[in-house]
Amino acid sequence: MSNISVLQEEVSVSSKISTGLTFAMAASAGLAVANIYYNQPMLGILEQDLPGELTGFVPTATQFGYAIGLFALVP
Repeated sequence: MSNISVLQEEVSVSSKISTGLTFAMAASAGLAVANIYYNQPMLGILEQDLPGELTGFVPTATQFGYAIGLFALVP
């Protein structure tokens, strides 16, 4: 057996991800993305605590922060 076929076999065995890990990663990604939009239905309540134009910047700031995180963390 050549070295290349041994390496390919090791890579194929070690690259499998379990179903549980796949579900956990999908759930965490979904919750992270959904977190951006949780504040939008509550903008009326936020307006009571942050009167003025600042309330309109809350969704903008969260989406901008998410975009910065994507650009900084994703290769």
